[in-house]
Amino acid sequence: MDAVVTDNKGHAVKGLSRNDFKVQENGQSQDLASFHEYGNGAVEPSKSVASTPPPSNVFSNNDNSTPDQPMVVILLDFLNTELADQQFAIQQLGKFLRTKPAGTQFALFLLTERLQMLQGFTADQNLLLATLNGKSARPRISSEMARMDLGGVIQGERQEAQINPGIERNVQNLVNTQANLDAAQLDRRVLVTTDGFAALAHYLTATPGRKSLIWLSGSFPLSFLANDKPSADTDTLTPVMNTYSGLVRETTNLMAESHIAVYPVNVRGLVVNSLPGSDQHPDTEAPGLPGSGAPAQARIATNAGTNQASAIAPPSELEQSMNEQRQDRLTADSGMEQVASETGGKAFQDANNLSQAMQAAAELSSHYYLLSYSPSKQAHDGSFRNIKLSLARKGYHLAYRRGYYAVDQKTASAKSDLKIAMNSAAMEQGLPQARQLVFAARVVPQGKPHKAENTSAPAASAAKGPLVELQRYSVDYAIAVSELRFGVKPAGHSTNLILMAVAFGEKGAALSQIAYESSGTLNSAAFKDAQIGGLRMHQEFEVPATAISLRLGIVDVLSGHLGTLELPLPLAAPPEEARRAKRRLPPIEPN
Repeated sequence: MDAVVTDNKGHAVKGLSRNDFKVQENGQSQDLASFHEYGNGAVEPSKSVASTPPPSNVFSNNDNSTPDQPMVVILLDFLNTELADQQFAIQQLGKFLRTKPAGTQFALFLLTERLQMLQGFTADQNLLLATLNGKSARPRISSEMARMDLGGVIQGERQEAQINPGIERNVQNLVNTQANLDAAQLDRRVLVTTDGFAALAHYLTATPGRKSLIWLSGSFPLSFLANDKPSADTDTLTPVMNTYSGLVRETTNLMAESHIAVYPVNVRGLVVNSLPGSDQHPDTEAPGLPGSGAPAQARIATNAGTNQASAIAPPSELEQSMNEQRQDRLTADSGMEQVASETGGKAFQDANNLSQAMQAAAELSSHYYLLSYSPSKQAHDGSFRNIKLSLARKGYHLAYRRGYYAVDQKTASAKSDLKIAMNSAAMEQGLPQARQLVFAARVVPQGKPHKAENTSAPAASAAKGPLVELQRYSVDYAIAVSELRFGVKPAGHSTNLILMAVAFGEKGAALSQIAYESSGTLNSAAFKDAQIGGLRMHQEFEVPATAISLRLGIVDVLSGHLGTLELPLPLAAPPEEARRAKRRLPPIEPN
């Protein structure tokens, strides 16, 4: 686990020793097994290391990074940010990049309907600014932010219900419909955000050292532990509830396992209530206790029954607007704190100067302590184990991972679901390569393109159409066994892998999707060979000849670990393969 120590001014504290730290798990003291301080000195820019180029048609997702090099990911979250706030975030981010810490590696990501990498890790200030000012980072309205508002229709039905009580049920149905629409939209935003964070974790997990994620957003859907907006227009006054606490826990735990500390920054800055014109709402009442977050009190009409939709007069537009803004701020604040706390980061709320907030987050990422211990209680029951780290010295603040799930690494298994694996964000074109599993692949074309039906086309375009030019490829994998999980059987060591391949066209559309699950058992001799040269797998498939890139993915079902790599298409056969083809004998004629 990594820990950042700061003084009362928020600056990193350096020079602490192993004896200064005390760690507890579920209240029980633990003995430190290792201790190391990173960043106590000048940061030198990374130096390129000469390496032997790989053989023809061989590709790998292996990447050696310097563990002591500060690495910061900046995530522009346009999915959860209003258009006006997006432009403000870009301006402030540009201001920060012009004065960014020297030598620190930065990467830029964008979250809309999916996660996209705008710029990989680099310390080049000009390259980062050029990317930020480019077309790919322009503000945009996400379709997931568009809200279907039935407020006008509901208000009209309420007025009609005062005259015709028979349509009161229509008001109830419309209010329930609005609540369900809002809940469905929130569900979608939570899932897209979570998938994006998981993809980031897969990408960064094999990179040694501590990584910092500066999350620039106008709202934080992972914080919605419950969608509890009250409605005065239902028979029981019961709010629509959707609980996301389990999803938040799993996501933040995945980030912490990858040594990623999250620094949420609210790009809305210092927010004040924007009130509708008070002259349009002369009948205003107190909207609940100040700062309590309680819903505005509904007014009971004196000329209606107690179980009628029109009997409980809804809050005025002014009251509802103030209450929603207050509730949104409380929800965002609590979510930012939760995600930051559980990953060892820090939340920056109501900060008008976003550049200073990003500067502080980058500074905190440059110095940390790495500690490890072996829990005294080894029971793996899947429960969440709380970690408490403390210092013998007083007056300092600690940021660290708050716990983990005690999963048995030998027996735990992930769900085998080809559809989920194929549709994960990690298989999107242009996404960074996931390196939880490190592997190399030799990709060689087989023969010439031929016309046939594209049976591996995505489901969305699976309707039978004209024949297309298809190219067959042969793929030989070599997978590092250090990150694989093996089952133990009397016959040997068993494996369960999912091999995936997606071919993309010029506009980024998936032209073909191939996935299959492979299970097998290695005897002692084969297992020894795999430890030396990697686990060998073979796959053949056809993709449209117009494809410009191919993304390969491997999922270890027993551990849930993922590895991906992307390569350009089309490929030519390597020279030795062309010579071998010329030497082949003609087929034997039948008797």
